[in-house]
Amino acid sequence: MLHYAVGYLKYGRMMILLLLLGVLAGVCYYVYSPAVYQSRSLIDYKFFALPVAADGVDGSTAVRAVRSVQSQLSSRQMIAWTAHALGIGRANASFEELRSGPLRKVELGLLDGATMQLDVFSTNPNVVREFPQALINQFDTYTREKRFAFFEVALKRYNEELGLLKKKIDESLEVKTNFERDNEVNELLIKQNALAQIPLDILRVQHKIRQYDEVRSIVESRVQNGAMDPLEHLSLLDSAKKSSLDENPVGQLVVPATGDLKDNLLTPSVAPVAAITPSSIVVQPSMVEGLNPWHTLERDKRKVETEIAEAARVYLEDHKVMKELRAKQRQISEALTTELDVERKRFEVERLRLGDQLKELESKLPEYSEMTEKLNKLRQDYKLGYEGDLAWTKAYADLSKMVATINFGGDKDRVDLQFREFALLRDVDPISPTKSKLLILAVVLGLGLAIGVPLGLEQLNDKITSLAALEKLTGLKGLGIVPTANSTFLEGVTRGIETDPRKPNHVLECYRVLRAHLGLQLGNREGAKVVMFTSARPSEGKTVTAANLAWTLQSIGVKTLLVDLDFRKGRVHNLFGVNRSPGFCQALTGELALEDVIQHTHLTNFHFCTRGNTSAGSAELLCRLGLEESINIWRQQYDWIILDTPPVLGLSETTNLQRVADAVVLVVKAEKTHGRDVTEAIEQLMRAGAPMAGFVLNNIDMSKVSNYYYYYYSSSYYYQAFEEDDMPGRSAPASA
Repeated sequence: MLHYAVGYLKYGRMMILLLLLGVLAGVCYYVYSPAVYQSRSLIDYKFFALPVAADGVDGSTAVRAVRSVQSQLSSRQMIAWTAHALGIGRANASFEELRSGPLRKVELGLLDGATMQLDVFSTNPNVVREFPQALINQFDTYTREKRFAFFEVALKRYNEELGLLKKKIDESLEVKTNFERDNEVNELLIKQNALAQIPLDILRVQHKIRQYDEVRSIVESRVQNGAMDPLEHLSLLDSAKKSSLDENPVGQLVVPATGDLKDNLLTPSVAPVAAITPSSIVVQPSMVEGLNPWHTLERDKRKVETEIAEAARVYLEDHKVMKELRAKQRQISEALTTELDVERKRFEVERLRLGDQLKELESKLPEYSEMTEKLNKLRQDYKLGYEGDLAWTKAYADLSKMVATINFGGDKDRVDLQFREFALLRDVDPISPTKSKLLILAVVLGLGLAIGVPLGLEQLNDKITSLAALEKLTGLKGLGIVPTANSTFLEGVTRGIETDPRKPNHVLECYRVLRAHLGLQLGNREGAKVVMFTSARPSEGKTVTAANLAWTLQSIGVKTLLVDLDFRKGRVHNLFGVNRSPGFCQALTGELALEDVIQHTHLTNFHFCTRGNTSAGSAELLCRLGLEESINIWRQQYDWIILDTPPVLGLSETTNLQRVADAVVLVVKAEKTHGRDVTEAIEQLMRAGAPMAGFVLNNIDMSKVSNYYYYYYSSSYYYQAFEEDDMPGRSAPASA
């Protein structure tokens, strides 16, 4: 974390100025801001329910009523009216003008179920004292005027609505009457009543016919199998007359249908419509048919048989009593036979009658269906009209209740507000501005500016400042750094070797570090090693870096060639103080031989080749095969070949030049080159298959504290420390 903090020391002056600016802003606010006073008052409220309540006239619950009162009291308009009543501001000043003037803020909240808390902030001490009571008075005046105005308009509107509803109800009644008359509803109901029993009668007749047929089949089967007792025969014939659908048994309660037309239209019914008042009828025994004659004969026969059985114990068969009883028995049997014949004929006649009755009922069934369908349609229309009548009637009743409520409770207040006391009143000692709080805020503001502004600038600045940041951004290794130095010294590449090894030059040592890193990377390669130097943008120091690397290589006895391949703005010839011609361009065009463009220095192992006389299209020569052939020839003559090439971005030839290089070194100028330029240049080279060796961070200002912290070992102070240790009179450390 320390190195991050040190990195922000370059903004030290700005941070101090921003801190002072924040403190100055706090002082100015304290001097020029007006004093603000506060009062906190308690207001009691009570609600009274009307004796006659209606939902449409303030029939809200207590919770909604409290919220309504709170909303009205804290509304902008109510606060503005109260301020005008106290003479605050202009007569027609808006709420916004009052807020920016003497009345700064008004807050209203609920303290408990019967108390409100009102906070008033103002630059006028009289306002904080008088505003609570004035607000209550203004609210009472406003609600009273609003209530009376509303009730006056509401009564007029409601009475008009009542008249319209009464008219609608009368019209609905007339429509219903016309509906009954036009559709002959009464006549249809009478006809429908006459036909209502047809389905039930058909079921009853069909049931009886089935019983008659079943009895007939049983009788015929018994007769075929042998003699059949008359009593059994009569019993079977009598059973055919009885049915579950027959008339009511004794004791059954019968309720006739009602004769109300509305009920018959609203509720479908098959019951007959009676013209009398509905009543209940109990079936009496006298209303039920008595016993049949053969039942009496059967009883008499059993009685005679009992008498014969008893007499046979006493008398002989030829006795007079026995003969009389036998004669009576024969007489009863003959009567039963006669009754059987009568019942059989009656059975057949009844069967024929039932068949005719069934045909007659079935012929009336279409008429019944037609009548039922017509009544159902009328019933549906009538029901819709009836529901509409209910809506009008309910609306009339509700509106009448509202009118009654207004008439009875229109002049009564439902809420009572009373000022209780001040819970807090600061009309002498203002609450703002406070010295301690303002001092803290000023310091916080100054620190925020002092930290935030440099932090923002640092985040927005993507210029490369450190080797570690560049390695993290590009993913490449840093081969070395070059501190800021005198341009004359850096461009003096024909300098001699240092005479005193105890006093090394820190700048040249940085180039030697670069030489060591490249030597380690390319040490196993046979033949000459070709290193290409380029940069993302112009003027980043690639030419000086390449030349000084070549100087360090020749200083260790390695035969080195420096070639200027920047045919646009190459300046290698300036470093050696010669003309740019003859140069490599003439060798590529064939004007000169390759050995004629090589120039020598007073250093035995250091040769160079300038760019020569170039034109606008000379850069295209670098894309031809002649470049590769020249490099291959030089590989046989030199140990190291250093290529100074154009920048990557915006130019086309640089990505082609990497084909002849064993390693590509990107030169980045500290605090000038943008990170996006570096990444884009590396991406272009990598897409072309360039053998990236790493990068050199150039022009690092060692006078800055952040850079000194990072690169102390590369500064002159580091070497001065060794020089001081070797001064005369100093003894070596014991551990040396």
